[in-house]
Amino acid sequence: MKNKKVEFTTFREIETYEINQLTIPDATVMNFGVAFRKYKVTVELVEEETKVLVTRLLNLRLNTRNPYEIDKINIELKKLGCAG
Repeated sequence: MKNKKVEFTTFREIETYEINQLTIPDATVMNFGVAFRKYKVTVELVEEETKVLVTRLLNLRLNTRNPYEIDKINIELKKLGCAG
């Protein structure tokens, strides 16, 4: 990855665990090598139309039989103003 810009999208929300995995405050040397170059990581939410989000959630709901997951999906649909 040296001298390359890495850019990607993900559906995984970046929270404390993920940030801690990337946050190394000092230069280090370990089995994987010498880490002495700094990298800047920026995380931003990709804004999408409500219709796109609702469609995605409805597709998820159609493809699961787990009642707990269906409840979670319905909560998110309700937040978007959709009764589902």
